[in-house]
Amino acid sequence: MKKDFKVTSYKDIVDNPSLKGLVLVSDVTKSTSYSLTTIGLMENGIDVPGIWKKLKGLDPLVGFRTEAKMQMIINCERAIDMWNLSGRIFQKIRQKPDLAKVMRWGTYKEGQVLFGQQAGVMKGAKNPNAAVLWLDFLLTKEAADIVAANEVSFYTMLKGYEPPASVKKYMMDLSKVKTLPIKDQTAAAKKFKKMRSDWQKVFR
Repeated sequence: MKKDFKVTSYKDIVDNPSLKGLVLVSDVTKSTSYSLTTIGLMENGIDVPGIWKKLKGLDPLVGFRTEAKMQMIINCERAIDMWNLSGRIFQKIRQKPDLAKVMRWGTYKEGQVLFGQQAGVMKGAKNPNAAVLWLDFLLTKEAADIVAANEVSFYTMLKGYEPPASVKKYMMDLSKVKTLPIKDQTAAAKKFKKMRSDWQKVFR
C-alpha cells in the first residue's frame, strides 16, 4: 500500500484494486448505527448496493464493533476501515502517542450521515426534577466540552459551538463537511430487514 494514502471518496477505496485484502467492511446486520448510516446514504441517492459489489471484489474482512476494528488497524491486519469513529483514533493515540505518526482519519465527499440521540424524562421517574436539571446541563457548553473531550465522536447542535483544542482535529467541522440527513429514523428502521438481507447476499 502506498504511503500516506488519502481517501476523500468511497470511489478512492472501491475502485482501487491495490487495496484488495486491506479493507474492513462493517457488518450492518448487527448494528443500528451502521444500518441507519446505510439507509441514510441510500435516501440521499448514494448507490450503496453498487458499493457493496465493488467492495466484495476487494476481499474485505467483515467487522462489527468499532473498538475491535480499530485494533485490527493497529495490528496491521487491515489498513482501511470504511466506517469507524474518529474518537477511537483519539482514544488510541492518547494511550499510545506514537500512533499519531501512522493513523489517519477522514470524511467522504459524498457526505456523512448524521442521526440524533434522543433523551427525555420517563413518566414515573423517581426524581423527575433532578432528571430535568441533568438534561438541561447536557445542553450546555460545559457538558458538550466534557463529552467531546472523552468521546469525541458525539456532536452537539449548540449554535456556534467550538470543541476543546485538545480534540478539535479529531472532530468534523460541520460547517465544512457535507452532512446527509435521515428523513425519519423510525421509518428508516422499517427498512432494515430488506437492506440487511440484500447485504447478506453480497457478503455472506
